[in-house]
Amino acid sequence: MKKILIRRFTRAVLLLFGAAIGVAGYGVDAPAEAAVSTSTPAVLEVRITDHREAIGDFEALNLTLSAVGIHPADRPRDQGWLEFEVPTPSLDLTRYVDGRYGVILEKEVNPGSYDGVQLKIARAEGTLKGGEKLDPAISLEPIALRFSINPGEKTAITLDLVVLDKRDDSQGYEILLKRSYVATLPLASPQAAEDRKKIEDVVKEYVKAIYSRNYKKAYGLTSSLDRRFKTEEEYLRENASFEGLTLELAENLADFIAYRDIRAEIQGDRAQVVLNLSLPDGNAPEIQGILLEEERPKGASREELLEELEALRKAGKIPTVEGEQPMELVKENGHWRVFLNWGSGIRVSFKGVVKNDLPWSFEPVQKEVLIQPGETLQNAFRVKNLSDKPTTGKALHAIEPMGQKEYLNITQCFCFLQETLQPGEEKELPLTFQMSWDPPKDVKYLEVTYEFYPLEYFEEKWGRKLKLELK
Repeated sequence: MKKILIRRFTRAVLLLFGAAIGVAGYGVDAPAEAAVSTSTPAVLEVRITDHREAIGDFEALNLTLSAVGIHPADRPRDQGWLEFEVPTPSLDLTRYVDGRYGVILEKEVNPGSYDGVQLKIARAEGTLKGGEKLDPAISLEPIALRFSINPGEKTAITLDLVVLDKRDDSQGYEILLKRSYVATLPLASPQAAEDRKKIEDVVKEYVKAIYSRNYKKAYGLTSSLDRRFKTEEEYLRENASFEGLTLELAENLADFIAYRDIRAEIQGDRAQVVLNLSLPDGNAPEIQGILLEEERPKGASREELLEELEALRKAGKIPTVEGEQPMELVKENGHWRVFLNWGSGIRVSFKGVVKNDLPWSFEPVQKEVLIQPGETLQNAFRVKNLSDKPTTGKALHAIEPMGQKEYLNITQCFCFLQETLQPGEEKELPLTFQMSWDPPKDVKYLEVTYEFYPLEYFEEKWGRKLKLELK
């Protein structure tokens, strides 16, 4: 999949609501799971982050989490811990630095006063940036932390881990629980909870559609505000969809997308969402060898390709990429839709000109498109030989204004080749282009002009016959 979904973000904001830095001093018995008996829910949320020390030495640091424990304030210090299994036990700690955090537990619990928290990590497996495999020692003690869990509220505890480099003392690396923070948040209303569930469903459906290049499905999930600027026909022309077996394989692969965290801030009919996710790397050779028709073994059947994909999954060998993706949604007639802000895009117009009496008609299929920073789109030009003789031509292109042309990259272009048309023959010549990620704010309009000349023009201009290979 040559289109990359995720643009990585290195900064995020973590709000710390009143810190309580604890000290060790609790013994831990084998605890029992707490039963929730109140009719008004009380929710515990536990987050994990890393206090930047030696974590920067690691390319990856995978933790296997086993449990989170909290201690009721009315119980002896060495007894009565309530322990909860972590639903998604595996995470890469290097992804949760610079203020980013991951939610490892969200659970209804008994209301009450508590005075301690603990985290249990079964295993830590690290890869240093030089490629060396190194597993840090785990030294976690319970932390003294006073907090209350009340009906109708969510108590959010952030566990701040730290990785220390003790190699000078011949001790390698060590993981410690440095401190913890607590915040009390109001629980969402039933309507807000329903909205949050619908938002998550739409987001996941949209990500799957984009990943598998099912652009017809993706268009149906975009807002009416966006669709005012692009018809479905224009959108599908700009974005080439997968079809048939390739689409089926891509959708199968999209089922392996894992969401580590979905954070949504809802304000009225708008929602700001940040996804923290892991998805199969469509650029990896082992994936492209299954997904792309030109890369597959000749004669490979549908069943064989699906079996190969399943074998990779079972062996844990599907390569993945991870990152954060911000999104915005709007609520329209009771339904949440993805807002892409197409109206704010940079206008790119296309024009076709025939030169030096070349007997062709030549025009863009789509005269203007709106493109967002970092986006890759497609267009095509229609060309027809109006004469009764075979003729050959070649195109040149120019981007205006000249001072801004560097921000539009033509990645696939028919101007690299000569075209020969038989009498009355008509073709569509494809074009692929990408806008740079960070164009200046004054880049609002670009014009791309293609001029088709008879091949003799180039022979005369350079005084030699051009020999162009068609590949």
